[in-house]
Amino acid sequence: MKSIRWASVSTLAITLGLFGCEGSSGSPPDAAVGPLGTGGSSADSGGAVGDTGGADIRTGSGDVGLGDTVVTEGGIRDGGGDGSIPTGSDGAIADGLAAPDAPTDMFAGGSPGSDGGAVDAPAAESGVDASAGDVAVLARAEVGADGSSGLGGSDGATTLDSSADIATGARDGGAVTVDSAADLAPPITLASGQNSPKGIAVNSTNAFWTNWAGGTVMKVPFAGGTPTTLASGQSSPNGIAVDPTSVYWTNYGGGTIMKVTFVGGTPTTLASGQSGPESIAVDATNVYWTNFGDGTVSRVPIAGGNPTTLASGQDNPRSIAIDATSVYWTNEGSTTSPGTVMRIPAAGGSPTTLASGQNQPIGIAVDAASVYWTSWGGGTVMKLPSAGGTATTLASAQGYPQGIAVDGTSVYWTNYTDGTVMKVPAGGGTPTILASDQNSPDSIAVGATSVCWTNFDDGTVARLTPK
Repeated sequence: MKSIRWASVSTLAITLGLFGCEGSSGSPPDAAVGPLGTGGSSADSGGAVGDTGGADIRTGSGDVGLGDTVVTEGGIRDGGGDGSIPTGSDGAIADGLAAPDAPTDMFAGGSPGSDGGAVDAPAAESGVDASAGDVAVLARAEVGADGSSGLGGSDGATTLDSSADIATGARDGGAVTVDSAADLAPPITLASGQNSPKGIAVNSTNAFWTNWAGGTVMKVPFAGGTPTTLASGQSSPNGIAVDPTSVYWTNYGGGTIMKVTFVGGTPTTLASGQSGPESIAVDATNVYWTNFGDGTVSRVPIAGGNPTTLASGQDNPRSIAIDATSVYWTNEGSTTSPGTVMRIPAAGGSPTTLASGQNQPIGIAVDAASVYWTSWGGGTVMKLPSAGGTATTLASAQGYPQGIAVDGTSVYWTNYTDGTVMKVPAGGGTPTILASDQNSPDSIAVGATSVCWTNFDDGTVARLTPK
């Protein structure tokens, strides 16, 4: 539907998952969640008691989803090996004690008394093995001077209801149930002040994106820094893709397929005279793209040459993805014709319809065995064997799902209107909210440890680690 082509999605240029999307987050302000790490134990050997600053959150087993129980640590230590927790004369839990040897040491039953007496730890939380690194999140905690916990009940359990609960430390030092997206670590803003950021792609060190309204192609290191303009004066740059040396993009307004090296310079025009080129992908030999305006799917050698039309007569082709042998794309359809998901050999041939009767399919991604897509109008995320077969619904009732990406185990997508970034196991399961309160999240890219996306309306590029 041409009325929403500005909300189109650009898929990754090469097989998703080959490139990482990672880097240090730096030190956040006190009101934000602290830097992420790995290992299942806090970086602090003692954990300052009464610290009301930013919590230092570390991940153990990896994913922290809604409903997961995690553990806080803030000087709660088993000093004598008997499950007791030494406290100071003011009732605060003692600082600088040895790290716990078992998960029972992480849970305090009751509040330490004002007389400095120790309290016993109850039985270990089921399924949590601190010594094995299975603790999902560790945060520096706080206990009040009167010995009472700042949050939660006497059993040391707390349900967090805002990111601020993590940012200032889950004060009871007990079990924490993550029951809303706000409880999760917030995404890192890689770039702000962008002019309608659209497509996104990543490699192991940088994020690359197009600014639709600004006419620029950008990059920024994951370690942080000032975004670099690789190309300016472009006409509604849209889809973007990368290979080991260069960045490729479509100029929707100018009808061109462009290329520039990672260091910038004068862009090269690989193809001109295209009709509303949208999404783009690249392999070792060719660049592939969809033309929304004239219903074609085309390719051109990465070194330049004559474009080849792989498919014509398509009904508003949108996003594109490739694997080792084939090219896949979505046909959004129209008010009189439902959408389709298509495949054609990369070397050329006859197109195959993998799925028909779809409600405005937009984003598309592939892995070694399956093709995945978002249905904007239907509010669904779908999966189908790349060889053909029966489609499976991975998620429904989504808020206009847009961009999509896959790695070896999970599927990730953006919900454009409800401002969420989502994840679901590739084999099916319960969707998880990775980020909420985003402003028109559009395209998405996933790497080894992180997921990155563009927020079209507020001009930001975001990253979440771990994914």
